[in-house]
Amino acid sequence: MAINMPRNLEAEKIVISTMLLFPEVAPEIIDSVSPEDFFDLRHQFIMKAIGEVVRRKEPIDLATISNHIEGKFTDAVSYISAISDASPHSQCQAHIRSILEDSALRTGITICDKAKVKLAQANGNAVDVIDEVQSSILGLTIRGTKEQFITAYQGMDDSLERYRQAQAGHDIGVKTGYFLLDQATGGLRGSKFVVIAGRPGQGKTSFAVNLIKNMCQDGYKCGLFSLEMDKEQIEDRIISLVTGINCSRLTQEGGPTGDLWNAITHAASEISSWPLLMDDEGNLTISEIKRRARLMKKDGVQIIFIDQLSKIRARGKDRFEQKANAVTELSPLAKELRIPIVLLAQINREAEKRGGTDRWTNKPKTWMLKDTGALEEDADIILLVYRPFEYTHAADDEGLANIEIAKHRGGPCLDIELKWDGKRMQFKERDAI
Repeated sequence: MAINMPRNLEAEKIVISTMLLFPEVAPEIIDSVSPEDFFDLRHQFIMKAIGEVVRRKEPIDLATISNHIEGKFTDAVSYISAISDASPHSQCQAHIRSILEDSALRTGITICDKAKVKLAQANGNAVDVIDEVQSSILGLTIRGTKEQFITAYQGMDDSLERYRQAQAGHDIGVKTGYFLLDQATGGLRGSKFVVIAGRPGQGKTSFAVNLIKNMCQDGYKCGLFSLEMDKEQIEDRIISLVTGINCSRLTQEGGPTGDLWNAITHAASEISSWPLLMDDEGNLTISEIKRRARLMKKDGVQIIFIDQLSKIRARGKDRFEQKANAVTELSPLAKELRIPIVLLAQINREAEKRGGTDRWTNKPKTWMLKDTGALEEDADIILLVYRPFEYTHAADDEGLANIEIAKHRGGPCLDIELKWDGKRMQFKERDAI
């Protein structure tokens, strides 16, 4: 069935008439709407001609316009003359808006037509094709040059409102639940791309789960892609954090003893009400993660955690290129969704090659981020997780943990000392009981 394409031919004539009768406004209109936004092919030719006349600084009149479209269509002179005789509407901007809206609708129809062909010819590449189609549709906007810019007045007005919210004590970022981290960052806010990194066994996943617990208890809606652990393992850690019960006692043979059941069922009741969305499907491609992340955002998620980079499938001739491509796609995704994205990543073995028994000898650095330098370059915030006991095995170090803000675009970098409870896989403030 043929589709009646959206158009407003009367609005197109009025806009052209306005430029012919009031040449001084033509440059502004040419900047606001392009010839391709017009449906009538004759109007496209006329708009291109007016644009050329404006560029050459020639007079905008019937003679010059006709000269530039000579031979483009029959009866061009009489047609332009008829348009110029039309009365221009006082609300020309409203007609420009109508033209742009119809142009966007026609573009949407074209995108959908092309999408049908792409989807029908996916040939086993469904995930990438779906991501491409989804991105095209999400990128569809009503174009308009003047509306794409933010004036200094608008920017300052928005900023003053943010400052007022902060002055009034209103949260302007997702709070982590750790005092010094929140003081330094103001909470994880906006389109921040955050990296949590550490060597295997240092507790980066545990730290992320601690953050999720704190955020959910404060009412922030969190999303978690657990590419490495299944949801049962994540749930065990959360139960352990809330109840204080040793994680191993939850799953040991015979299960938890009767005296622990009250605490477990009470915690389960609380956790079931948390605003948390989990996805534990492994081996996801970066395209599929992006697609599902958009669905999470649509469901109201305010921050997304991805555990971890090494488990993401992406294109590339080798591991380094694959991980670099994954990072370069996740960083702009945070800006697209306008929420923080927290990616877990590994530190390479350089941290263990330095030897020594001093507790800080093996402390990681940002240049040790594994697989790709894109992490250090693209991240807004890098948090390095370090527990010296894993290297020193000294009794004094057993409960010590260090979270370093190693990179902070627009904010301070500092070391934050926390307590580590290995039985509960819990990071606590130093003054916590």
